[in-house]
Amino acid sequence: MSMECCSLCVGDPEDVLKHYMCNMGYEYSKILLAIESCEIENCSGLPDCVCFQKSVCHLVDFIDSLVEPEGKNPASSSTPQAIIQHLNNDTKKNMLSDMGYTADEISHAVQICGDSCDIDILVDFMHAKSAYKEEMQVLNSRTPEAEIDDEEAASISQHISKAGKITMSYNNQMRQSSSESDGELDTWIGSTSSSSSWKSGKLKRKRIINGISSVDEDECTESNNSSQNISGMHGLRGGSMLQNRVISSAMRGPPYCYFENVALMPKNEWETITRFFNGLKPEFVDSAEFSACHRQRGYVHNLPIEGREVIYPRSPMTIQEAFPGKAKFRPYWDTRTKMNCINTVRSPSTVCKEIADTMSKYDNEPPLHVQKRILCLLKKFNLLWVNPGLVAPLEPVEMEILLGFDEEHTRGASSMTERYKALGNTFQVDTVAYHMTALRSLYHHGIKVLSLFSGIGGAEVALHRAGIPLKVVVAVEGNSRRNEVLESWWKRTGQTGRLVHISDVATLTHDVLFALVQEVNGFDLVIGGSPCNNLTGSNRVTRVGLEGEHSRLFFEFPRIYNLVKQLQAQ
Repeated sequence: MSMECCSLCVGDPEDVLKHYMCNMGYEYSKILLAIESCEIENCSGLPDCVCFQKSVCHLVDFIDSLVEPEGKNPASSSTPQAIIQHLNNDTKKNMLSDMGYTADEISHAVQICGDSCDIDILVDFMHAKSAYKEEMQVLNSRTPEAEIDDEEAASISQHISKAGKITMSYNNQMRQSSSESDGELDTWIGSTSSSSSWKSGKLKRKRIINGISSVDEDECTESNNSSQNISGMHGLRGGSMLQNRVISSAMRGPPYCYFENVALMPKNEWETITRFFNGLKPEFVDSAEFSACHRQRGYVHNLPIEGREVIYPRSPMTIQEAFPGKAKFRPYWDTRTKMNCINTVRSPSTVCKEIADTMSKYDNEPPLHVQKRILCLLKKFNLLWVNPGLVAPLEPVEMEILLGFDEEHTRGASSMTERYKALGNTFQVDTVAYHMTALRSLYHHGIKVLSLFSGIGGAEVALHRAGIPLKVVVAVEGNSRRNEVLESWWKRTGQTGRLVHISDVATLTHDVLFALVQEVNGFDLVIGGSPCNNLTGSNRVTRVGLEGEHSRLFFEFPRIYNLVKQLQAQ
């Protein structure tokens, strides 16, 4: 549709622009800064007016330019992006108040998310609570006879909240991966009208509704909260950053411990974890250093750091290396080299369809602003080009490649949904194997492992790839299908050690652990990662921290490790 200049190009379109840009998915704070910094055309505010669209293009270009080059220290930056990230608390509260939120809502959000988090994280947190009833009304209108319980409703709202997801770069600089859309792409986002998305003066985010058939609370993706003080992501250089660490006598191995969870948690939770590990601080690592996908995690361990080695053969380091057969379908403007963090649910097919429909409208390449919108969706939903103009979500076998497993490692799991869940919650093998190589000289004759929350065997595969024979593995996992995956790998790779399955960490009482320690003559390593359901940033409904229903299982890890250490000291 061609645009013409309307006959009423007078007046101030600022309020209409704010509404229009918010519906495109841009951060409210960035919109305000862009309007203050850019020259806005006088216009009646009609979306079809060419003057209005010129203003929109100016604002889009300005906001897109806010992303700083990788490697630059955001704390020392004087760019507009840094200004946004360092708004003082009073300014943020005033902006939130102007958006219609009450003082109690703002105070509660700041308390949960932290004083230093971005204003859009606060907006998302507050909106998640009020969005619940609205989302349920939409869902109930589509399935009037179905009853949805509280747990399922919370799970749906959790998945919906991913629409404004923020991804984290290797140097821990937070950059918005906006849920941008234009007229050609906005049909897949929600079903509410433009007017209903701006109620009571509050900023209302459009949320994904179409394409969700079932969602599980095992989501494990990167947090949107940067409230805690993380000094930066370690990787191949991480060892040098740990040279001066102090390990108390109570935490010195053997037996060694190795605990993993999402890097960005609610405020002070990593401090709590450190306290339960007697002052042992986490090492934060982005698996992009070892693979073709981002996966930011914190690892609390007392392993040696001398002698670490990258394992060979190395896993693919770029998307092109991981999926060479699909490179010919990739447009030149898709500049990604890494996939985002592997998720536990499959991306909605409606997103792929709308991208395909948009691409089909152009004989050649789409305009620059459409390219940018599509690229944002590709990053957000981890989509691959599978044919000219066609994209698709990652399949389990592709996820296995990115995570460092053999292809078809999870084949035989009960369903595709189960495979997605299992892979989304496991270790990135190359990263863990890099850490484990420091034990190779100590246990070249074999290692005895107590593997907590063992899942599909990420720890066992990592130790195997690090060249450490598995003498004894006691795998504690309640999902029988995942136990079968580990059992299948054990036989397929010709392991000669002993594999024992236990179904629940809660059953590992003093007497049970005493019997196990006696039977195997002591463990060398206790390893695992507890559920992150109530810790991950994608969960805006039950992200209550370590006291949550699922994530409270963390406390079993230090309990069990301390018992093992005491029993073996006797």
